[in-house]
Amino acid sequence: MKRFLRKAKNKTTRYIIYISIFIVMSFICLCAGHFLLQPGKDKNVTPILAENARHSDPEPQDKTGTAQMSPVKYIHRSETINGLKQEINILEIDPGAEGVRIQPVLSHDLHYGFEKLSEMAARKKAYAAINSGFFYDFGLPSGMVVINGELVSASSGRYPVFVIKNGKTSLKEIRSELAIEYEGGREMNGGTSGAGRADNAAGGISITTGRIMIDILNFPADGKQTAVYTPVYGKTNRAKIRNITATIINGVVTKVADYNGRVDIPSDGMLVTFYDAEKYAGIEAPLRVGDKVKLLHQPEMTGTVDAYECGSWLVCDGKQVAPLTDAWVGVMTNRDPRTAIGIKEDGTVILLTVDGRQPGYSAGFTAKELAEYLISCGSQEAAMLDGGASTEMIVEGRLVGRPSFKGEERPLGGGIVVLTQE
Repeated sequence: MKRFLRKAKNKTTRYIIYISIFIVMSFICLCAGHFLLQPGKDKNVTPILAENARHSDPEPQDKTGTAQMSPVKYIHRSETINGLKQEINILEIDPGAEGVRIQPVLSHDLHYGFEKLSEMAARKKAYAAINSGFFYDFGLPSGMVVINGELVSASSGRYPVFVIKNGKTSLKEIRSELAIEYEGGREMNGGTSGAGRADNAAGGISITTGRIMIDILNFPADGKQTAVYTPVYGKTNRAKIRNITATIINGVVTKVADYNGRVDIPSDGMLVTFYDAEKYAGIEAPLRVGDKVKLLHQPEMTGTVDAYECGSWLVCDGKQVAPLTDAWVGVMTNRDPRTAIGIKEDGTVILLTVDGRQPGYSAGFTAKELAEYLISCGSQEAAMLDGGASTEMIVEGRLVGRPSFKGEERPLGGGIVVLTQE
């Protein structure tokens, strides 16, 4: 009997020990789970990334982290839309916030060439970056680029331009008007003098101002145009035919000469190249050595201005206006990787990428689906950027999507970077 009681007592003791261990382990797991699952502690959320959202139809709900008031938000969404999986990355930026700036960037900071988006972002010390608009052969931008108030290339006049000026943003169509304004001495017949003139021993010099209309800026000539080339174009004007070119250094014409081909671009100046050389046979070119010159653009784009020409309109006044075809993209009814830029009513900028061409992972959007999604994000205006295998987004040096180009970065002609004080 005593042996039986002793065995029962030992068995009860073991049960008590087991129960105690179970209670302690449950408490430990509960505490660990509390800290591991606490909002804002997700591995995809950093102090400046406000949201990490994963959605599914029909009523997706965002999961918002603790950095909600940050002027730059990164959002990732995994959604099922129209029965297809979509992996979407979004940047929401307050362009008027202190220390925040959205700027175009060119590969190697030059007109020609290609470079990985992550390398461009690293060089600019950018918080984030996306691929930008469209490029001709060898990385030549297809339209307007303005960086820090410096006009890099003129608009094509066919597509909306994203403009940031003093923290305010807009998407609007721009038609560039370019001119060289000059001031210099011109000889007078008869040696008369008067207002704005100064006599000399030869009979008289008139201080003359004038304008020369410019056809192209940092772009290859295909006719008898008058062109301007700045250092961002490269080392030379790449001329292949006879031309008369004025070399300008620090705003002053230092040389005017007749050339059979290319001319070096000064690092601290520009060239004005007249491809209609025969027009000036036997007479002086419009510019002369010693003239003071200035490149003008209408509308004015100097000062705290950055601009980039996009592709087709997607959203206007909050309504979907995506075309069925686009000169750069082709058919817009296919589901493909896409990149777009949008502006909310309060001025917040949306930079969006959606992965595509990867069944079971992410299908991609048609242009109409892209426009409708941007509207659901609050965009009042939006435009297409380059897409397909070029669709990429970098956040804090990390490729956050899965490009259709082998799942890795494809060298690009340029991008759009998001700069922050941090």
